[in-house]
Amino acid sequence: MSTIVITGGTGSFGNAMTRHLLETTAHNVRVLSRDEHKQEKMSIEFPPSSRMTYVLCDVRDLDRLQLAFHGADTVIHAAANKIVGSGEIHTVEFVKTNVFGTMNVARACIDNKVKRALLISSDKAVSSANLYGKSKAVAESIFTTSNMYGHGCKFASVRGGNIWHSRGSVIEKWLSNPDHNIKVYGDQTTRFHLLMSDWLEFCLRSIHNTHGGEIFIPKCDAWSLHDLADAFFEVFHDSKVDFLPSRRGDKAQETLISEHEFSSSIDLDWGYVIEPSDEVRQVWNYVPHVGKQVTSAVSSDMVRRMGISELRSLISRTINNVE
Repeated sequence: MSTIVITGGTGSFGNAMTRHLLETTAHNVRVLSRDEHKQEKMSIEFPPSSRMTYVLCDVRDLDRLQLAFHGADTVIHAAANKIVGSGEIHTVEFVKTNVFGTMNVARACIDNKVKRALLISSDKAVSSANLYGKSKAVAESIFTTSNMYGHGCKFASVRGGNIWHSRGSVIEKWLSNPDHNIKVYGDQTTRFHLLMSDWLEFCLRSIHNTHGGEIFIPKCDAWSLHDLADAFFEVFHDSKVDFLPSRRGDKAQETLISEHEFSSSIDLDWGYVIEPSDEVRQVWNYVPHVGKQVTSAVSSDMVRRMGISELRSLISRTINNVE
């Protein structure tokens, strides 16, 4: 029976992945996080058992990670400081968790002979305009180059867009506002769209298919903030929408594959993969993926745009807890 460890396991992604693994697989699940209150709350839905365990652990603490990873077959590294605005103020804290914490996770995986490790990254890691994105870009590089010292551990990353209704997402913030009065920063902004269920399946498929060192990328639709706000108003007619200028650190569109990366990217049909550079991958005899060459960058203003009616339906289903 294999054991999967999830760092940052009490977040939106960790909760959803835990449920998915317990309901659809025979894996044991070990949730790591630094918040005892969130662990206690999570344990109500997922009680501790022979398959489900909790470890109070900060990824900044290498010694604690060494113990927490003992006996693990797979590590999904989702722990991170993520609020973009906070990163511009608390730079050192973001670096300690997102960069040094990732270094610790990689080291603990190697020392415990973990077979596979997956970093949950973000589209904000591409051509970064804020500290959060920059820290994620460094984290990706740490995981890729860790294959050079992994003694058999395969390290890879996944880059995703906005996960619909996850904690801190724009629609989660809007729906949690009691009077549904919302502020829209940069109404022409476009963002990638992912449902959590699709994201979970993609992450697990990436773990299964990794050769070590890649960045896997799902094929996403996108929406504009203006269309999302219009759809929101159609659902909540009494809401008020304030359109404001973009904030510092916000980009007009996000990118999943940059102009500097598409030449080393392969279309696998079920997603894209950015393969590691020749200088790095020759160290561990990397086996290339088979697929079509990607011929251009992938940004949120280039993919299929979701319409207002589609977004309105999605918001209504979310309110009724139907994905």
